[in-house]
Amino acid sequence: LVAPEMKTSLFTETWMNGPNDFDSECSSKYTVNNIESLNVDGNQFKNSKDHSKWAISVDEKEPLLCIGDINRQKSQMKRGGGTVCILNDRLWGLYNKTIVNVQPCQIN
Repeated sequence: LVAPEMKTSLFTETWMNGPNDFDSECSSKYTVNNIESLNVDGNQFKNSKDHSKWAISVDEKEPLLCIGDINRQKSQMKRGGGTVCILNDRLWGLYNKTIVNVQPCQIN
């Protein structure tokens, strides 16, 4: 919902530790790629060990940071939730530098 509304592709960090996690979504104009692992202050961990929910724009020229409260899992589709986004170079850069691996799109 966020990527088409904000008209930008996103890298997303959500807790991916359950049944029916959503894979990266690349069939739309604005893609959504799952972040698989992060490194914060020398501590590397997978998204299954991180309960935060955030996304940044793929395009650094439009430095969007979004913070939300829903995981990218099928079970979350029945829940309400919210996300707030801000355009900010500094915050985008701080989050972007933590990304180690991103799940690529599946080739069908």
